[in-house]
Amino acid sequence: MSRRKALVLFTILVGLQLLITFPAMADQEQNLLAKTPPISSLAGLESQTSTVKSAPQLQDKLPSDVTLKPDQIVLNDLIQKGYFNAFADNLFHPNAPITRAEFATLLYRATGITAPFVREFAYYQDVPTDYWAYTPIEGLRVRDMITGFAGGFFKPDQPISRLSAGVMLSKTLDQSWQKLSQKEIESTFKVYNQSTQNIPEGELGDLAESIYAGFLLPIHMPNAKANEPDFQLGLDQPLSRMDAARVVYRRALMAESETGGKKEEVISIPPGIEMLITPTTALAPERLFDGEAVFFALTRWVKNIPGLNTTLPRGTRIHGKVMEISADKMQANIYLDRANLPSGEFYDMSASVSIEFKPNPNGQIFIVPGEVFHIITRGRQH
Repeated sequence: MSRRKALVLFTILVGLQLLITFPAMADQEQNLLAKTPPISSLAGLESQTSTVKSAPQLQDKLPSDVTLKPDQIVLNDLIQKGYFNAFADNLFHPNAPITRAEFATLLYRATGITAPFVREFAYYQDVPTDYWAYTPIEGLRVRDMITGFAGGFFKPDQPISRLSAGVMLSKTLDQSWQKLSQKEIESTFKVYNQSTQNIPEGELGDLAESIYAGFLLPIHMPNAKANEPDFQLGLDQPLSRMDAARVVYRRALMAESETGGKKEEVISIPPGIEMLITPTTALAPERLFDGEAVFFALTRWVKNIPGLNTTLPRGTRIHGKVMEISADKMQANIYLDRANLPSGEFYDMSASVSIEFKPNPNGQIFIVPGEVFHIITRGRQH
């Protein structure tokens, strides 16, 4: 079955599920909020971000500000599965924005991925290893499902925009699914009368995929101009809490269909493995900053890795991050944390490389692809 047909069929099935559930919901008003301390409206974020709680004990009514039956069904399901906890005022605040850290936490749970290793250094400067949402943010990052901002920041407390949420959702979709063609991307935006002028070119495909899959639906825009429709995608608007609940509910159902409820296994390259790597692009001292991502590639195959039934082929992409730069910017230490194979598989790893910039015969100062560095993997924290 083609990806497009699968998406359409999935949308129909979800709609039928909601319709079938309506009568049952009318008689089950007692199946509602958990009687737990109203510390947070996201369940267990500060201590259990890598697990899903068992179904909570429920109160006798849903939040009073969630009145639409489909939304009540969605919220009730997410509460029972441990995504949300009790609310201090019995309100969900459905129109309030959700932060980048909160959305990453919900999406991390919905996709069913496993917890990452705790790294020696935090990848994002504003998401230290003891940050309450470190596990979900790092778990999504190592799979290229989320990106941060220049300078090595994630801005976890900033409300997430609908555009960013859409791109993030698309990156969690099964990579084996066929990507939308350029014509399909253009028609997707055209259907919603959405200009692509202010959308980064590299995010057009991912965003169109989320729209096509039904993750992003038009919202009412009370301040729409006279020549604009009242309902728009509102990509520059913050994602609301209720919209976040809807898309996470939908993504969780898709994850169950994709994996059968099984979690993936994250494998780490053991310590003591020698590798030869070269930068994938030229590195110049004026372009390197603390927290910046740097990428290398294996120059030789790595075989016979203890405990791994695989070989790392030449060209395997090694992800790194600048951790320290000398005052004169002529030396830099780079932490390496992941190996991505050409097949799409990836392995956790821990290593570092020190680079030193020296002028070449022409007086230029940079390191070019082809210059080889020797690294040895080491153990990591668990």
